[in-house]
Amino acid sequence: MHKGQQLTLLGAVGLVLGALLPWVKATTVLGSISKAGYEGDGLMTGAIGLILLIGALLNKGKAGKRYSVASSIFSVIVLFIAGFDYLNVASAVGDIQDVPGVVDASVGAGLYLTLLAAFLVLVGGWQRVPGPAATASDAASVPESPTSESS
Repeated sequence: MHKGQQLTLLGAVGLVLGALLPWVKATTVLGSISKAGYEGDGLMTGAIGLILLIGALLNKGKAGKRYSVASSIFSVIVLFIAGFDYLNVASAVGDIQDVPGVVDASVGAGLYLTLLAAFLVLVGGWQRVPGPAATASDAASVPESPTSESS
């Protein structure tokens, strides 16, 4: 298993787990509440993570080519969704924090994990698959080191 596939698998698992974890948490004098990702946009990001997981398990990639441009495109979609949600949650948390002592709210771990996992998939999908074609082209593009001639 090469690095691109490993990063994509790790990121895909992170997307699925991130959808299950809280995306926002709030504690009041009446108790604590949290909203998991799958209760909102996390359902979409988790589904994309599941698709990427299956794809990464089945796709080995072609030697000398990028591992999976499609998975990178999916990860950009997830980055937009999670980034938008992060900005909305952070804004709401900022508004709530204006009333100290009543509510303590924060962005949940699931949203952070989703952002990190989407970035891993992006990087993994953009990796080149090692193979004979890749090493031959890499060797041809590397300039030879100068040798010193002794006189």
